[in-house]
Amino acid sequence: MNNAPKKLNRGLVWFVLAALLCFFWTSGQAREKEKLHKFSLSFTGGLSSFNNGDLNLMAREATALASNTAVTLYFPEADWKEMKKTLPHFGLEFLYHPGQRFAVGLGFQYESRTNSTHNPGDGRFSYKHSDVIYNYQDTYITNRYVVTNGFSADLIRDTAFALKGYYFLPLGKNFQAFINAGPVLHLARLHLNYSSSKDDTVYTYRYEPTGNPGEYWMILENTEETVSTDDRWNEAKSSFLGFEAGIGLEVRIAAHFHGFIEGDLGGF
Repeated sequence: MNNAPKKLNRGLVWFVLAALLCFFWTSGQAREKEKLHKFSLSFTGGLSSFNNGDLNLMAREATALASNTAVTLYFPEADWKEMKKTLPHFGLEFLYHPGQRFAVGLGFQYESRTNSTHNPGDGRFSYKHSDVIYNYQDTYITNRYVVTNGFSADLIRDTAFALKGYYFLPLGKNFQAFINAGPVLHLARLHLNYSSSKDDTVYTYRYEPTGNPGEYWMILENTEETVSTDDRWNEAKSSFLGFEAGIGLEVRIAAHFHGFIEGDLGGF
């Protein structure tokens, strides 16, 4: 289980879709015949999609195990939801424009999902079985146990710093398309909660002759129940350097106020 957070951090691939119209404040993003203003500041918001890696693989394997006929003796049950593949995304970027069609941006990106403690976990897998402990003379002892395992990802967070180059292509007076690309430094964090409980009940019976040869009543004399739990909190942190590229369309709303929609694809 400890490998899952690391593989998730390496396998994060997101598509930032600023479906909400992002606002772009600028000190006058110039067109070909307009005065060039050197600096601008952008704010973005939307959704980031990522590859859940081994965390969702765990969910699929638990479900497959529960339906495996080879282990039906243990009455396995699985209620394991695959994790959401989107995170809220927010960004802030400072751009320097050395020319009409080029810019260099230094940005900050933040993506996070936190589960409420009142929400159910992401997954549950349980099984039960019974064994004969003792069967001799007039005593019969058996036990029946139920094991339940639960899992939840309480926190998924990625804080990133990006350095990108931009190229703008004017599409008239108020519109222009753009592409961007550059390295991104990610500081990722994953917080996992794993809980396991075992409910073990021991039943002690006494054989009581019925009066017929070879026939006995089984009289329950004692029941002893033991419940044990194991809760674990695992946290994984990772920093890694990736690459991101995007394409978008910008519209001028006012002289110093622009809006844009953009999609970014990152991999590492």
